[in-house]
Amino acid sequence: MQSAVLWKQAHNALLYHGCNRRRGKCSAVSLCFASQGRGCHSAAPAFFSPFQAIIIMSETHQGSCLCGTVQFKIKGTFRKFYFCHCSHCRKGTGSAHASNLFSFDADFTCTSGEDAIKSYNVPSTRHHKSFCESCGSPVPTYDRENSFLVVPAGSLDTPVHAEPTANIFMGSKANWDDHLEDIPKFDKLPA
Repeated sequence: MQSAVLWKQAHNALLYHGCNRRRGKCSAVSLCFASQGRGCHSAAPAFFSPFQAIIIMSETHQGSCLCGTVQFKIKGTFRKFYFCHCSHCRKGTGSAHASNLFSFDADFTCTSGEDAIKSYNVPSTRHHKSFCESCGSPVPTYDRENSFLVVPAGSLDTPVHAEPTANIFMGSKANWDDHLEDIPKFDKLPA
């Protein structure tokens, strides 16, 4: 019950205009605490500390699969942005981790290709993956009954301003997924 009261206080203290000092511009992601005489960029009120990982991003996004058959629109708030290193996500993406945004209140609309969306549940798990039947690209998984949406960040055509919340299931990460930030970086395919 105390968490609900703290969340309401935190919610009332936030302005959603998105002041973003680090980037030098406003976006809908950052939080500006301007209540109780606090100016922008001041420290968060003490009651907000349990909710530091919450990302406030109430905006509209558009996305699609690789071939363009599946297209969608999302309006809402992403609460978490996880890099998941579990073996299911590594197999499902063919990479080091899945990059997924999570929402419990977003409006999801498939604007084209809804019939092309297929899904797969790993038996005896809660792991669920949705993808385009034509190109195999991951697309959002929407549980309408529970209003729960998981969005592969790479499927969005609009910029994602949110910063990742956490790396999860690091105990399952690939043996080669270590110190990747230290390897050479190229803007294009190297010669």
